[in-house]
Amino acid sequence: MEDSSQRIIICCCGAGGWTKVIGWFQTVVNFSSAVILFIFLTGLSVASSAANQSPHPDKIEQMRLYQLATTALFVYLMMALIGVVMGVLLLKGSYGRKPAYLQAWIFFAVMHLVISFMVSLAEGFAGTYTEFLKYIYVFIMSLLIQGFCIGVVGIHMKEIQFDQERGFSRYHKTYAI
Repeated sequence: MEDSSQRIIICCCGAGGWTKVIGWFQTVVNFSSAVILFIFLTGLSVASSAANQSPHPDKIEQMRLYQLATTALFVYLMMALIGVVMGVLLLKGSYGRKPAYLQAWIFFAVMHLVISFMVSLAEGFAGTYTEFLKYIYVFIMSLLIQGFCIGVVGIHMKEIQFDQERGFSRYHKTYAI
């Protein structure tokens, strides 16, 4: 980028447009997931308390499964809520042209990829070979999508930093490269 009037076009729009799409998508999807997970968690706790009322010995194993499921749902709920916060942070960084917010989102996205990889490996090794391949395939697809998102946000962050270093306004002409 030699001056502020040149922007990189990715597929159909600039990095700023893509960053906003990514931010809105992440915010809406994670919020929806959080609502659904909260409903499941509430239902599971009701079922767990009903199962806990019975003194039958077979219920001990069922209670362990309820505890495991509750823990997993709670972790997923926390991840969804963090995803909402990070989506909003990405939007604030893009609309407000704050590269520090975009950098924080990139860090979050990379950490999310690392955690996803570890979870995919753990789930894959716990199952059959076919399940292992399924989890690896899902991780590879996530890596491609998340890699695209990280790259786009990184480009947008560099554009903002470039503009701020040179004192350009936020409105500029866009050219396809």
